[in-house]
Amino acid sequence: MTLDSAIATRTRIPLLFLSTFDCPSDNKQAQFYARKLPSDIGRWSSTLPFHVTQALSVNALGNREIGEQFHADYLLTGDLQLLDGGIRASVVISEARGRRQLWARTYQFDGADTSILIDKLAGNIAIAVALSFDQFERERLKDVPEDQLDAWGLTARSMGLSVRTDQEAQEWLRIGRLAVQRDEDCAEAHANLANGILAILLASFDCDISDEDLKREALHHCDRAMILDEDSVYNLYRGSRVHRVLGNRILALQLAERVNELTQGRSVSTLYQALIANGKSQQVIDHARAHTKEITNLAKGDAILTKGSAILATAQVIVGMYSEAEAELRGCISRSPSGYLLWMRLANVLALQGKSDEAREALAEAIRIGPTDWGLEAFLRRLRITWRGNPDILHPKTSGLRSLEEEQAPLDRLWDQAHEGASAPTDQLAKLSSRQKSVLKIALTGKLNKVIADELNIAEGTVKAHLSAVFKILGVKNRTEAVYLLSQRQAAPDFKRP
Repeated sequence: MTLDSAIATRTRIPLLFLSTFDCPSDNKQAQFYARKLPSDIGRWSSTLPFHVTQALSVNALGNREIGEQFHADYLLTGDLQLLDGGIRASVVISEARGRRQLWARTYQFDGADTSILIDKLAGNIAIAVALSFDQFERERLKDVPEDQLDAWGLTARSMGLSVRTDQEAQEWLRIGRLAVQRDEDCAEAHANLANGILAILLASFDCDISDEDLKREALHHCDRAMILDEDSVYNLYRGSRVHRVLGNRILALQLAERVNELTQGRSVSTLYQALIANGKSQQVIDHARAHTKEITNLAKGDAILTKGSAILATAQVIVGMYSEAEAELRGCISRSPSGYLLWMRLANVLALQGKSDEAREALAEAIRIGPTDWGLEAFLRRLRITWRGNPDILHPKTSGLRSLEEEQAPLDRLWDQAHEGASAPTDQLAKLSSRQKSVLKIALTGKLNKVIADELNIAEGTVKAHLSAVFKILGVKNRTEAVYLLSQRQAAPDFKRP
């Protein structure tokens, strides 16, 4: 595909040009921040799926000239005002080479420290733009036939797919694989495929391939992406995540440290997760204490920026700092009250402190606002995969929730209130053979099909056949739905977890 045709169909990875912000004031400080803001947005954008560029001065150029001279697809412009006790900014994204406005937003933040407010503004803009970029690209590519899309076009299309069933996961995997086949040197396509396979494994979708084979495939594409572009934060970030869960944890930490360095501390959550996976939770706490101001500033951004604070709480739980972890999580929830995973973590910490009533309330809220196919066992299984069954990490992260689970009646009442009627009928379980029950019981602990086959001394294909039959009998589509259906012990007395 030629460069001209790629530009015509917008199938290459998009390029966003960051223009200097207008400043209506003669205030030199305001003018300084107006010039600095595009650079700050660019640093915040380094982990996001688009490229950014900027120039010191393009005031004499129009949109079309900027697009042609800098090969840009989109143009971000705006104006900045310093207020008494705060800042205000208006931001617009337009088509480069055209005049159509695609996105606009106004921000106003109050505070005395302008440098902190500018950093917060840059982070908010970068995240909001990233969330909108998927929509921009999907809209541009929706009418382009699949056989005319290049690697980035297919990658962008896969990003817009919903993945809630086995069939949807298989379709996502097909398009992701096709992207790397279309261009084996497209680093973003490899990184996206590796990250998507990890998500498929965590959700336990059945893609007609063993979990071990999927794991090897994810690691291959992860490493290929980094070989192709070792300085891309986009690739390094995904490489750290994939290796932390599936591969080499020491390498995951090295990659996370590089990401944190390149983003000037803005990817601290990636670093924290890698440290925890390597048994270095105390280092997370020490780092947070040494960088209190920076962590606080990160946490004061949009709800999506509370992740670093939430991971800090994880480290505090692991080393036994329960009250500190509770305070950290409550702060995260105050900024992101719809974060059902935060409520689940809070329930665990409260239970560890013996605050059972408060813990059950937090658990009920997590179940109430969480996805309909999500629940306690799905959460615990995801933790087992994410932290590779490491007892030093899992015990403090799950023991509080397990203590609540053992209080059978209260937990069941909460579950019934959140998902009325969602129980596994006894007659459905009675239809399972003894071998099907054995396979299902092990599967619900989160073990891979190959491990189940080894434990029961049967072929991996036989395990898949048994699970398919079980899912059909229970009326579910995958393990996630089976976990949800069987989460009430009184409905499934033979399936108690160890």
